[in-house]
Amino acid sequence: MLRLLGFLLAAIGGLRLVRKTTAGARAFRLVRNAYRNVEEWAADRGKQVRASFGVKVDTLKPEGSVRASAMSADAWNAAKIGTLATHVQGRFRTFIAAVQVVARRHGAEIIIWDGARTLERQVELYKRGRTAPGTIVTHAIATVTGHIWGMAVDLIFRTPDGQPSFDWPPGSDKYPSWYFSEVLPLAKVHRLESLYVVKGIDAPHIQFPTAEATTTASAVRAIKYDFPGLG
Repeated sequence: MLRLLGFLLAAIGGLRLVRKTTAGARAFRLVRNAYRNVEEWAADRGKQVRASFGVKVDTLKPEGSVRASAMSADAWNAAKIGTLATHVQGRFRTFIAAVQVVARRHGAEIIIWDGARTLERQVELYKRGRTAPGTIVTHAIATVTGHIWGMAVDLIFRTPDGQPSFDWPPGSDKYPSWYFSEVLPLAKVHRLESLYVVKGIDAPHIQFPTAEATTTASAVRAIKYDFPGLG
């Protein structure tokens, strides 16, 4: 009898959840339909959320206005961290300082390559090696990456003449063993998360812990809802 009562209560709760979810779905569709297309709506919603987090435009990229060779590694990293969500900058700042100590001990320097990204850039990167020419450079579709919310960075190396290098030593086509044994463990020390440690993929990627990123949950659901092509 108790089992039957428990089942009935669970069923009633499930029906309420379905009604609530359905109402939310209709609300999302109303907002979505005010835009010309899904991409425009998602991009606009993303901009609102990014602005609320204090995420800034990142111009320090190959196609940006400043290149890695134009400033020191420390100045570059400081500028990159300054574009991230304001509430995560402190952790990344202390993390990068510790990382640089390790890298310089091995005769290298590490810089942040990608920090905050726009949704448009993430979509463009995801298409590479899939529906666009090039090799695969990211495993994350549009809204499932911390880069969109200014909560993740990708680490690469800087050569002595200031050029970015995606391997070390340059031309080796791999990250050195000390990066995995000494750099990646520092993420956990500084309350961050290495995607390589968690999932075994994307060695350069360091992010704000998923479990703590609750402030983005509703925004991510809003953008992802009913749009599998976006994430």
